[in-house]
Parts: sequence; C-alpha cells; structure tokens
Amino acid sequence: SGKAAENYGKILQSAGEYDKAKDYYEVAIDRGSKNLALNNYIESCKWALKNTGLGLFQLSSTGLQINSKAYGVSFYGNSIIYAARSEKKTKDALGDNTTDLYSAILAGSTPGVPKILQGKLNSSDNEGGVCFSPDQKTIYFTRIVVEKDGKKTYKLMQSENKGSGWDSPKEMSINNSKYNCAYPAMGPDENTLYFASDMPGGLGQFDIYVVEKQGNKWTAPKNLGDKINTPGNEVFPSISETGI
Repeated sequence: SGKAAENYGKILQSAGEYDKAKDYYEVAIDRGSKNLALNNYIESCKWALKNTGLGLFQLSSTGLQINSKAYGVSFYGNSIIYAARSEKKTKDALGDNTTDLYSAILAGSTPGVPKILQGKLNSSDNEGGVCFSPDQKTIYFTRIVVEKDGKKTYKLMQSENKGSGWDSPKEMSINNSKYNCAYPAMGPDENTLYFASDMPGGLGQFDIYVVEKQGNKWTAPKNLGDKINTPGNEVFPSISETGI
C-alpha cells in the first residue's frame, strides 16, 4: 500500500539510505498516498544525496551522562539545559514516563554531571523544549498536560527569575485546550517568540507560528507561511541573529 511504502521510506531515510528512501516515497505516490508532504520528503532525500560527505557538519559526542533519550537543548549562562526522563521515574495519568528539565555546567564544551533544574519548573507532568529571554531572566518551555478526558495537550509555560530562583510557571495566553502549542524559540529581541502548533488554519500538521510582545500581552499567533511550513510537521524552531 501507499502508506506501507511511505513508512518504509521513512525508515530508510532515518538510516541514511536516501536513494532507496526516495524511491519508496515515489512508490507511495504511485500507489495513491494522499500525504502532501511526500514531495517534501523526496526533495529532502535529494538534498541529502547531494550534500552528504561534503563536511558541512561535524558531529561528536558530548559525553553527557544521561539516563534516557534527551531533547530540547538550550543554553543558560555556562550551563546546558535539556529534557530527559525524570530521575524520580514518575508516570503521568496515562501511565507514561514523564520528563523533567535538567542542567549541566559546561567546562569549555564539556558538560559536567547533570542535575535536575532547580526551582519550581518541574512537575508531575512532562516538561521540555526550553528557551530563555536574551537577559536570561525569563524561561519559556513546554509542558504536556493530561486533560480530564485523557487527551494530552502541549502547553507553553513561562517563569521569571527575580534573583531567588525560578518562580511557579504560568500558562501563556496563547494556549488553548483544543490544540497544542509547543517548543518555543526566542527571537534576538525579547519581544518575539516562535513556536510550533497544530491550531486550525495551518498548512500541515504542526506549523511554526510567531507572536510579538506588546506591553504585557502577546499578539495573536501568525503562521509563518509556506516558505517555512509544509503539509508535514514543522517543530523545534531554531532562531539565529539572521533568521529562523
């Protein structure tokens, strides 16, 4: 079936078999798959085939002692911040393992022993996907909450550090129980925040949105459009001084 060919293509792509993955994506289209993101997958494989081995990137192990898979890396002062399975081995209301925010002090580029991030940020829910304001006095992160109906909702949280540690995080006004808002990324100034959401009206499943701070309030989310978003999933935006 088209879906089976698509799924196998994803396995091949994740294994670095870009040429074979491209072929299976094309088979999926021929077999009637309606996934509009397949053409993007094919172009991604073509890019990888063209650029693999050119030395554009160099990967190396951090040597970080992590008790599980980790994600959502950010930097705070001389520390690295990330999310990993809670050392308390807690589970959410659905019985799934939860994640907490951790920090490790950097000695040059080498992280030390990780410790759970101090303050009131971690809860019995899942925390992850973190960023900081340029002055590092405000933290934004994702919390995955299990609603009363058993559905998991991704929400953006905000906390202030006024000198005595992080205070109790508050939900941001852009959250909505009918859709997910997650994985914040702060722009070069403290008034622009990017994030991923599957709110209605998007181009795909998750799209990248932006909001601007005006006074003490955030503007309505604006979709970044088809130059950034596709019919697939766009998550974990990353912002540099020159753009997204």
